[in-house]
Amino acid sequence: MSEWIANAKSIVAIQAETGDLLWTWRERASATLMPLSLAAKGQCVFFQAGNEVLCLDLKTGRLLWSTPAVSSEVVESEQADETKQVGGDQKRKRKSNKDKTSKTGRPVGWSTATLVVHDDILLSADGATLKALSVKDGSQLWQCPCRAGFKSPVDIFVAAGLAWVGPDYNIGRDLRSGEVSRRLVALDDLRTAGHHHRCYREKATDRYIIGGYRGMEFFDLAGGNHSRNNWVRGTCQFGILPCNGLVYAPSHACGCFMEAKLYGFWALAPEADQGIKDTKHSRLAKGPAYADTSSRSGSITGESGEDWPTYRHDPLRSGSTPSAVPSELKQAWETKIAGRISPPVVGQDTVLLSAIDEHRVIALAAGNGSIRWSFTAGGRVDSPPTIHKGLGLFGSSDGYIYCLRLANGDLAWRFRASPQDLRTVAFDRVESVWPAHGSVLVLDGVAYVTAGRSSYLDGGIYLYGLEPATGRVLYETCVSSTHPKADEGKDGPAEMTQKLTQNATDPKTFQSPDLSDAFSMQGGTTTDLLVSDGASIFLRTFRFNKECVRQERTSRHLFSTSSLLDGNENHRSHWVIGSGDFRRIPVAYSWIADRPGNYNSYVAVPYGLMLTFDEKTVWGVRRLKGYTLYADTHKPFTDYDESASGPDLRPPPQDLKSTWRWSTVVNMRPRVLIRAGDFLLLGGMAALADGQSSPEAFASFEGLRKGLLWIMSTRDGTKVDALILEAPPVWDGMAVANGRLYISRMDGVLECLSGK
Repeated sequence: MSEWIANAKSIVAIQAETGDLLWTWRERASATLMPLSLAAKGQCVFFQAGNEVLCLDLKTGRLLWSTPAVSSEVVESEQADETKQVGGDQKRKRKSNKDKTSKTGRPVGWSTATLVVHDDILLSADGATLKALSVKDGSQLWQCPCRAGFKSPVDIFVAAGLAWVGPDYNIGRDLRSGEVSRRLVALDDLRTAGHHHRCYREKATDRYIIGGYRGMEFFDLAGGNHSRNNWVRGTCQFGILPCNGLVYAPSHACGCFMEAKLYGFWALAPEADQGIKDTKHSRLAKGPAYADTSSRSGSITGESGEDWPTYRHDPLRSGSTPSAVPSELKQAWETKIAGRISPPVVGQDTVLLSAIDEHRVIALAAGNGSIRWSFTAGGRVDSPPTIHKGLGLFGSSDGYIYCLRLANGDLAWRFRASPQDLRTVAFDRVESVWPAHGSVLVLDGVAYVTAGRSSYLDGGIYLYGLEPATGRVLYETCVSSTHPKADEGKDGPAEMTQKLTQNATDPKTFQSPDLSDAFSMQGGTTTDLLVSDGASIFLRTFRFNKECVRQERTSRHLFSTSSLLDGNENHRSHWVIGSGDFRRIPVAYSWIADRPGNYNSYVAVPYGLMLTFDEKTVWGVRRLKGYTLYADTHKPFTDYDESASGPDLRPPPQDLKSTWRWSTVVNMRPRVLIRAGDFLLLGGMAALADGQSSPEAFASFEGLRKGLLWIMSTRDGTKVDALILEAPPVWDGMAVANGRLYISRMDGVLECLSGK
C-alpha cells in the first residue's frame, strides 16, 4: 500500500507499511496543485494542477497523460454559460464574488476541483463544468454544466450506476454518455424555501444522497423514502459523515432552527422498528422511606417565603426573591463539594445541590455548611433538586426521577421516566437514551418532569405530571415530531407564498409537520428545563396545560434559544421573556438581537445573556459596549394575552426607542444575575479589555483566577459593594434564602455569605 501527500507544488508517494519514499512529482512546479483533488484507482493516481488534470503511474510517478491546459477566456465563458442556466439568485452570487474568483472559475479560498474515479471513467468538476474523461488516455467523453455549493466545492457522487451532481442531485446521468437517465423528486417537494445551501460538502451512501440545504435531505435512490431533517446540522466545511450504519453530526455554530436543532456531537442510527413503550415492567420502585412520606404528605408543611426551593427560585424561573440580603456581606462558611457542582437550592434549613459528574445529590446544613447526607443516583444530575414538603425531587441522566426524604436522604421512590431502560454513551458516561434533567418543576402540588433529548429522536420526549409523595402518574404525554416526506404540502395554496429578503415561505411551511421556513422550525423541540408562567407548563416554546395537554397557542414565559443550563457564551444564544413565536419573520434572533431595525425587525420583548424579573421589572445583561446591565418594564404573566403574545420579532416603529429605565456598563464577564429585595447580585469574573492578550488576562476571563461579586441597586444600577471570590460562580450558580447568599463556585466549593 502507498500513501500520497500533496501540497501546492509537489506530490510525494510513501510506502504505507515502512514510510519509505517511493517517488516525488515536481515536473510542473509552476502550476498550483489542488491537494484535495487527489484520487487513485488501479495503477493510476489523478490530481488537478492549475486547470489541467494529470494522471501518474502509481508506482513510479511517471506522467501517463494530462488534459490540455484551458485558457482563462474559456473558463470565463463556461462560467458565464453556467450563470445563465442556474438563474438569478446564482447570478447575483457570481456577481458579488467576481473579484474573488480565480482563473479556474472557483471562488478563491472556498472551493477546489473535484475528481471522482469509477471503473474506467474519471469525472472532473472544475468551476462551472463537469467533464467525463477516459482513465486510459484522458480523452473527453462528455461534459455538462455544474456549480458549487455555498462556500463548498462541486459534489459528484456515483450511486445506483449513475452520476449525480450537487448541489441539486435531482438528475442522474449515464456515466458513459452523460445522458439524463433518471430524475428524483422535484426539489421544491422536499427542501424548505429560502436561505442558501449549507457551507459544507454533502455526502452519499449506496442508497441515499444526503443533501445539505437546511440540514439533511435524504434522496432515496432505491425507492421513494425521501425525507427532510432540518433539525440535524453539520459543521462548517466538513458537514456530516455517514459511516458504520450511522450518521455522525459534529458540533456547529449555525443560528437557524434554534427551536428544534441538535447541538453537540451526535451519532444517529436508523429508527428502530420495534415499539418504544415498555409495558412489561413496573416503572415505580418504592424505597425504604415510601410508607412514611406517602402517609405524611398532607401534614408536612411547605417552604417559607424566605426559601429558594427550586432552580431559579420558583416555577417561573424568575431568579428573583423578595427576601433581602445585607448591603455588606462577609463569608459565613464554605464547604468543598466536588469538581463540578450545580447551583444550590435552599429550603427547611437545608441546602441541596448536585455533584454533577459524580451522580450525587448532597445536603448541607444551611447554617454552618456541614454535610448531612449524600445520595448517589444512576447518572448525572445536571441541575439542583427541588425541595417540596420535606422531600427532595430530582431527575437523572439514567432516565429516572428520584424522591428522597429531606431529613436523611432515604429513598422514598424512584420512577422510570424513560419508556425503556435502554442505555447509550454521552459525554464519556453511560446514561439513558431518554435522560431526565435534575430540576423538577412543582406547580400546584404536581411534579412535572421530562425524559428525552429531541422530539425527533427515539420516539420523542416524554412529559409527566407526578404526585410528589407517591410517584403516582397523574398525567403524561409524548412530545414527538414527524419527519416530513417529499410530497407533504406540495398542493398547498400558492397565495400563502411570500418572500422576505433571503427568507421565504411556501405551502410546505404551513402544512408540513416541521412548519419550516428558512430560519424557523416550529414543528419540533429539544429538551430543556420546564418553565411555567403560573398557569401553563412550557418545554422551550411548546406550551401545555396542567394536565400535560399540548396547547395550540403560546404565551409569554422565560426560555432560552439554546438551553437555560447552557453557560457557553455564544452570540447566537439568548434568554428571552416572550412567546417563543418567531415564525414568518425575515431572520431569527441572532442576526438582529443586537442590531434593532436590521431586516426591518427588532426584538420586541426583553432578552439578554441572563435575566431576572419580578412582576413589574426585568433586569438583564446584554453584550453592548462589553457588557451592559439594564432594567426594563415587565408585566405579570397571564394565561393568554393577545397583545403580549405575538411574535417576539416585529417591524420596528418609526421612532424606535429604548424602553429601558436605566442601563450601566459593567466591567465584568457576568455568569449569574439574581434579584434579592432591593439589590441585584451580579457574579462573574474579570472581563477582557480591548487589546488584552496576555495569558493572565485570558485565565481570569475563563474563570481560572478570582471571581467577582457586585451588589447593585435595583432602582438605578449603582454599585453598593464589591467582593472578591476565591473562584467565580458556576453558570447561574447563586441563591438567596433567609438573609444569606449561597454561591456554587467553579472550584467545586459551596460558599455562604451573610451580613457583617
